[in-house]
Formats: sequence, structure tokens, C-alpha cells
Amino acid sequence: LARVWPVYLVTLHLALAWIIFTLYVGHLPSPVADQLSAVSYVRQVLLVQLWFQPFFDGSSWDGPAWSISAEWLAYLFFGVLVLVICRIARATRARSLLWLAVVACLPPMLLLLATGHFYTPWSWLPRIIMQFTAGALACAAVRKLELSDRARRRAGYVSMVLGVGIIAILYVLDAHPLPKISDSSGLVDVLFVPLVVTLAAGVGSLPQLLSTRVMVYGGYVSFSLYMVHELVHTAWNWTTAQFGIVLTPSWGAKLTMVGVFAVALLGAVLLYHYVEEPGRVWMRRMVKARDTKADARVQPAEARSEAPDPVHGKLQPLHGPRQVPANAVAARAG
Repeated sequence: LARVWPVYLVTLHLALAWIIFTLYVGHLPSPVADQLSAVSYVRQVLLVQLWFQPFFDGSSWDGPAWSISAEWLAYLFFGVLVLVICRIARATRARSLLWLAVVACLPPMLLLLATGHFYTPWSWLPRIIMQFTAGALACAAVRKLELSDRARRRAGYVSMVLGVGIIAILYVLDAHPLPKISDSSGLVDVLFVPLVVTLAAGVGSLPQLLSTRVMVYGGYVSFSLYMVHELVHTAWNWTTAQFGIVLTPSWGAKLTMVGVFAVALLGAVLLYHYVEEPGRVWMRRMVKARDTKADARVQPAEARSEAPDPVHGKLQPLHGPRQVPANAVAARAG
């Protein structure tokens, strides 16, 4: 929550400002302008707006915010889930935990096979809960794995194969969807558990690429980019509709799209450095344990003098000489 809520709160109000802007400028008000209300505002500030809706379309003023509301529900659920996962992990081998993680992510796939659609009423609920559970089980499995260097290197190669395979399958299913399953690409979700596990346990190849400074920094700013990109995209779409801009296939159109992406990336970098990271540090400081060393520095000398001496606190034999330090001074001396 310390990482997501500050950026979420800022982008929420940016989205609100944009909606109000479209009401007074131009002739195309935002399509979600009729959703502005005090109840909606309170729900979105508290990250609960999705909990009352079967579909996430239109649930949030900033498009991607629906997933943050779903994640907040999963975070609260995790307080109970972690107790169950810890019990299971104590009595289960790593291999069995991996299979349990795969099984946990299957319910959304079964719903997809039953309906042919990935997006159905309340489908977001089993999706976030079960995939969150699968991730927790996968984490417990990785923590129990004891792999040799050779095995970890193989896991790295497997992760690369899985990553390439997922991309290839997505292209194939998009061009040739399965009969009666319009959202066939959703079936690749089952491969994400082994992909995450092999990335976490592997070394070299793809894990090494993802651990470079550029990729790590990209991971740092990724959440801010996720939250701000829809605002930039919405503003661009409104501009094209407002002024009748039509992009034809050309280098100019490509450079324009590069510029739009650059604006989103710049906004993400600014959000990360001036909102996300300072906000994370600030919120974590609220629950940080007391600094006992700092407390000791501000204690009066009288209180410190009454602290027990670790040497005198040692257990002494009942029979035989006591161990008294050479520089010990009797209490009545002086």
C-alpha cells in the first residue's frame, strides 16, 4: 500500500482535473463526467470502487485504477491467506507447492472454457484472488527449493523458452482463435506460474537480462507508467477528436506515437521520483519500529546509570569465588 496509494491518489486527482477540464473546454466532455459524485469519490480514494461492480469498465476515473482496487482486496485477503500458506508450506514439498500454484490459477481458465469469454460478470474476483493465491504458493515453493548452480542455470534457460513461447502462442491464438472461445489468448495465463518460478530461481540468460540496471530501473518506474499512461492516452484521443486530427501511415505518424509514449514515460519518471518513492518512505516511516538506539541517546544520565551491567548480570556459581571485573568499584566507595 505504501508504494501504490500515493501514486494512485495523485493520478486519481489528475483524472478528476482532466474530466473537469473537458467540461469547460471544447465540445467533447469526458464520457465519465456523469459519474462524478461524492460517493464515487470516497470509494475511489479508499480503493473500494470495484468491489461493488461486476465489470471494471467505467469503475474508475483513471482507467487502470480498477486493478489497484482489486489488489487492495487481495492484500486484505492475504492477512488470512498467509496463515494457510504457511501451514501448507510446512507440510508440503517444493514440487507439490508448485503443482498447487498451477492448480490455483486454473479457475479463471475453467470459466474461460465454460463461457468462451475472459471478461464476464464478476470474473475479476476469482481472477485476482486465485492468481494472488497462486503467486503466494509459488513464492513458498521457491523459498524451499535447494537448486545447484547447474539447475539454476537451466531454470534461466527454461524461463527464456517460456517467455518466447508465451509471445508466440499469443500471436497464434490471435490469428487463429479456438472454436467457441473468442478470448483464446487468455489460456496462456497458466504458463505465467512456471515463468515466474523459473525467473525467481534461475540465473543467467533471461534472469540476467532482467537484472541489468536499465531493466531494474524500468521495473521501478513501471507502476507509475501503468497509472499515468491511460491519462496521456485519453488526453491524446480527446485532442484528435476535438481538432479532427487524422494520422495516416507515415513517418510523421510514427514519430507522433513515439512522442506520446515519451510523454507518458517522462510523466512516469517524475511520478516515481517525486511522488512514489517519497510517499513510500513517508508511509513506511509511520509504521517503522522505534529506534532504541536513538531512545538511549536521549535518556538522562541517571536512567542510564541504573541500567544493569552485562558483566554483573552473568550467573555466578553458588560455591566458589565470584567473577568480579578488575575495575569494579564498591557501591560505598568514595
